[in-house]
Amino acid sequence: MMQTDVAMLSTGLFSGDLPAGVVTADDLHQILPHAVHPMRTRLVGHELERLIKEITKTQVFLKNYQIRGMGFRGHQAFGDVVWRGLAIDDNNQIWINGALLDQYRYYTVGSLDHYLFIPFFPTLEIAGENELNYAYVLREVVAQYLTEHFN
Repeated sequence: MMQTDVAMLSTGLFSGDLPAGVVTADDLHQILPHAVHPMRTRLVGHELERLIKEITKTQVFLKNYQIRGMGFRGHQAFGDVVWRGLAIDDNNQIWINGALLDQYRYYTVGSLDHYLFIPFFPTLEIAGENELNYAYVLREVVAQYLTEHFN
């Protein structure tokens, strides 16, 4: 949907696990009740590295940080930030899809608008060229993925 070099999500977004077998729209609404929208951010390599450092620095705090939205969704911890397409080796070198991060190359990061509005990742707001997709919420993106890959 939003073709990117890497993707990041926080595990606390998920209120539960997908059931085995057929997954309904109600199932998706139960585990992803939030009205968060996909976002694509364009960053230069050194800015992406700074974002990764922001996430790493706040990870211990954020893991159990209680997200308080509108209240009707309960209280959930932010959880861990997980990446797809990005790896950090034992020497703290950053790899993007198997290639060493280039400090001067542009990369696109798929994430959620929520990360732009919380104060923990200022690089997204300050340096990011952000494209928010208000046509979908995360559960609709997940539904589309499941349909395309498991239907």
